[in-house]
Amino acid sequence: MKVLVASGRLGPQAIFLPDGTHAAIGSTDEIESLLAEAAARGPQASWLEHAQRLAAGPSYAGHWSLADVPDGLSAGEALHRVRYEAARKLLSTG
Repeated sequence: MKVLVASGRLGPQAIFLPDGTHAAIGSTDEIESLLAEAAARGPQASWLEHAQRLAAGPSYAGHWSLADVPDGLSAGEALHRVRYEAARKLLSTG
């Protein structure tokens, strides 16, 4: 399943699933703008279209990307998996 990933200076901080659920870590100040940017979809765009636009365009709150995770994961589980993969990549290139 595709998920929308919001990353800040400390790596992945929030995950948004196609069903509208999300999970986030960090202080409210750090993620509040990410949540607002993700919620600004508008009625004309599908979830995937909105996610692709965020990932392709400039971000005001952080960096957006799309990731694949196994179907059936909760938002919290997906966030954990994406953060684990980011840490693994960082450690393997260092």
